[in-house]
Amino acid sequence: MPKFEVIFPNIKGTNQVKYCGSWDGWQKLTQLHFDQIRNIWIKDIELECGQFEIKFLRNTYDWVVTDLLAIRPAYGIEGPANIITVHKKHSDEQTSGTSLTTFPSLRKWHIIDITQASYSI
Repeated sequence: MPKFEVIFPNIKGTNQVKYCGSWDGWQKLTQLHFDQIRNIWIKDIELECGQFEIKFLRNTYDWVVTDLLAIRPAYGIEGPANIITVHKKHSDEQTSGTSLTTFPSLRKWHIIDITQASYSI
């Protein structure tokens, strides 16, 4: 399974960051740990091939999505979620890593995926 590094910045006032996703039916909130050397929140995640939704929970109350990854809009009582797509690689492609990285802007958190929200295995 491809491994992704989920990164969340150490923004003033952040004391806890978790994420959850559709790959397990939104059943498990996973805690990111704080890396004091790099001054970021971080956690590895492994996903099978497919398309998944992900959300971040900051400080136990602030659900966060980004406009830099594909977004599934809100519907009914459900809020929006980001979409991650994991692809199989073609036999002639080289495998490379992916980082899901969040950065602050004036009004939103962002996730930058260096392989455009896709990964080949």
